[in-house]
Amino acid sequence: MIFTYILYNTILFSNIAFLFLAEKTKHYKYIFLFLSFLIIFFPAAIRYNIGADYFSYVNIFNEIKSSPEGYHKELGFLWINQLLIYLNLGPQSLFVFTSFIIYIFTYLSFPQKNKLLFSFIFITTFYLVSFNLVRTAIVYSISLAIFSNIYFKKNNLILNTLLFIFGFLIHKSILLILAIPIISFLIPSKLLKNRLFIIATYILVLILFYNRNEMISILMSFDFIKNIGYSRYINSVYLSQTKINSGIGIILSIIPFIWITIFSRHLITFNNKNKYIVISSLIYIFAIMCSSSFVLLSRIERTFIFIIPISIYAFYSCGNIRKIVRLSFTIYIIIWYLLLFETNINIFRSDVCAGSRVSPYVSIFNKEDDKSLKIIHSECLKNEIKKEVLLVENKEEIEQEKNIKLIIVRNKYIKDLDLKKFKVIYKNKSYFDTCP
Repeated sequence: MIFTYILYNTILFSNIAFLFLAEKTKHYKYIFLFLSFLIIFFPAAIRYNIGADYFSYVNIFNEIKSSPEGYHKELGFLWINQLLIYLNLGPQSLFVFTSFIIYIFTYLSFPQKNKLLFSFIFITTFYLVSFNLVRTAIVYSISLAIFSNIYFKKNNLILNTLLFIFGFLIHKSILLILAIPIISFLIPSKLLKNRLFIIATYILVLILFYNRNEMISILMSFDFIKNIGYSRYINSVYLSQTKINSGIGIILSIIPFIWITIFSRHLITFNNKNKYIVISSLIYIFAIMCSSSFVLLSRIERTFIFIIPISIYAFYSCGNIRKIVRLSFTIYIIIWYLLLFETNINIFRSDVCAGSRVSPYVSIFNKEDDKSLKIIHSECLKNEIKKEVLLVENKEEIEQEKNIKLIIVRNKYIKDLDLKKFKVIYKNKSYFDTCP
């Protein structure tokens, strides 16, 4: 585990160091950019059984190789596998290829200035997750590229459309990001500047969260949700409730986006494109709260996780907000996401069921050190739920046995006493009437 901590932190801080040098030097700019890319790409490309769904993708690759007609998911992912099979490459090539796609699109999304902050947020919030949810990670990078194109550059509609189609061919969940431009079109900027509207939105989110069980039932009844691939989860373990402890982590994750929405007037006045940032932040707050309710909804939250680096960068760059506020916000972001990154390295262990299973790190060069679970995440969840059900059933059986013994003792006691005296002494006791 010590090696894993050193490795992941080396990736984080080396990436930032190379990006810093790239911004400060002109002659070697692209060399340092390449090195910063290589430091995150190489460990992801050569990983072995890192990520809860690692062997799921290996199995998909082998199934397509033996019988491509049996694969009934997105065509884009099928074509990627078929291309690698045609080139006579093994399953590991899938992780090399997908890692390249994920990180190259992420790098193309970087702003011209302050790449360090952008990359820091990407690594601490999504890099470890990208080892696990490969197709979701591709959609993440494409979504990031689309919205970076809208926010940082000229909105190239043709390019965005092509990126969206490519993302759709990989995972249909990319359709969910359409909520951002649709809501942006429906809600005028003036309304988003109004704090009463923001407060009313918070209240609506809380109401929906309070009625989350009914909400998930309604949500799963929509044909749209079924068509984007979530229908197979309706009667699965992914609709089980999420385990939460104190809930402090959820609150600390929501705070940056509450902060952003509070300053909605300053952000939109500074740059009208920031209306996308405000709406994205509101959506992400809702997504975080939903993910704390059901396992399935954590996947929806991860679909919108690309919002984090763009939103935080927009707030940091807003000249209408006082420097002391932006500085305080940035310090909080750095401390919180760094703490989350370090905690996740420990929590997402490969020998436990939950999480992304990213530690200890194992590569294709030391497969013999692999001590991780050999079953896929969904099967692991099923086993965990079975254990919980058995535990509850055992508790119920113990309680029933206790009640039966208590009734037997009471009956024996009643028989041993004079019944008339017993009635006089215990006539006001409610449990007397329940005794047979």
